[in-house]
Amino acid sequence: MGDHSGKPAETVPLKPGELTPEQSDHSTKPGKHEKPKPAPKK
Repeated sequence: MGDHSGKPAETVPLKPGELTPEQSDHSTKPGKHEKPKPAPKK
């Protein structure tokens, strides 16, 4: 399936240390000083 070029940039693997908009939103909430845990590998 060659639809990789048609996917939004959001699906691109992030560099180590980078956060997705959703993760960064959670980390900016009050009381959330610790970094979000990485998604469990299946």
